[in-house]
Amino acid sequence: MPVIKYSTFLIAFFLFGAIVPGWAQAALSLPETVISHVKVLTANDSRLAVSATVQDSAGIIAARCYFRYDSSVPYIYSEMNRQDTTKYTAELPYPAEAGSTLDFILLSVNENQQVVVSSNYQSLISKGAKGDARPNLQLYSETISYKDALSLFADHEHITIHETPVTNNYGVLAGLYDADQVRGHTVSGYFGAFTSTMDGTMTARRGLAISLDSSDIRENNFLAGAARVDLSGKYWAGEFYRTDDYEGTQQDITASITQNGSYVVVVTTSLEGLGHQLVGKIYSNNHLLLYDQYDGEDWTTHYGPASDHYVLLADYVWNMHGHPLNMISLHRATFDPHPTPVIKDTKNLPALPTLLLKQ
Repeated sequence: MPVIKYSTFLIAFFLFGAIVPGWAQAALSLPETVISHVKVLTANDSRLAVSATVQDSAGIIAARCYFRYDSSVPYIYSEMNRQDTTKYTAELPYPAEAGSTLDFILLSVNENQQVVVSSNYQSLISKGAKGDARPNLQLYSETISYKDALSLFADHEHITIHETPVTNNYGVLAGLYDADQVRGHTVSGYFGAFTSTMDGTMTARRGLAISLDSSDIRENNFLAGAARVDLSGKYWAGEFYRTDDYEGTQQDITASITQNGSYVVVVTTSLEGLGHQLVGKIYSNNHLLLYDQYDGEDWTTHYGPASDHYVLLADYVWNMHGHPLNMISLHRATFDPHPTPVIKDTKNLPALPTLLLKQ
């Protein structure tokens, strides 16, 4: 899994193996989010608090504290409220049993809809709650089994857990849950979520994307923004090749493309391993950033945006060098490029197969 320092130079080499063109720097730059000075506060006898400094030059649109007291129960989260320019605080319930360990992760979303999570933190909560906490605490869940968490909290009768809309399931995108813990059909891949560590590195995180129906997509312009093209279709045909014409690499291929809003899955039905399944996002400028589910390498529309009828994807063979590149060139076909053969002449067939054909 790639680890990237906060450096424009290194970012460029990670994405393309060379300095990226202007469109990519604007659309695909790594987030500059910094999450630091994380503290657990227990001064209040009825509620805990987690505070942190969250900074990003692009601006923060959401900050959350995902937490649990039992590792067998999925994370739920509390919204973090801004106290000043960079300080955020989340209110949490005490555990039902003193001596429980608070397991939590902080998550932020910047104005570019990039999701960044902190390292995992654990804190022993040695004391229990004293007295009722009011008003009611509002918590949120992205899973189907969130009600199991209530019994683990002190003063749970004054806690309400809400279901998060699918388009705001940032914890799902960041890989905080397993596929069987969330609603709907999911696709695994890299969808622009990162882990920010204290030494200033960003690590790409594998997460889940939940398929949305067309009405959800129209009503919720989320993540990378609405692309102007629709790539969905079963019948795409083209070729896989290397730019140095390396012997034996060129081959004709077919593909199917699924597009749900900003999420894109390309399956090349004629390839195995490298380039077979690519998962990622399409941006509002119709450029794609996809990750190969075989080896984690990124594929991009390096030479120009996609159109309704043509996609050209590139992947550097060696990350830290220029050429050669692996290329996938696809044109939309108006019919199945490899249809099932239809037998029209039955005169010379053996007797048994002839009987099985429609007369």
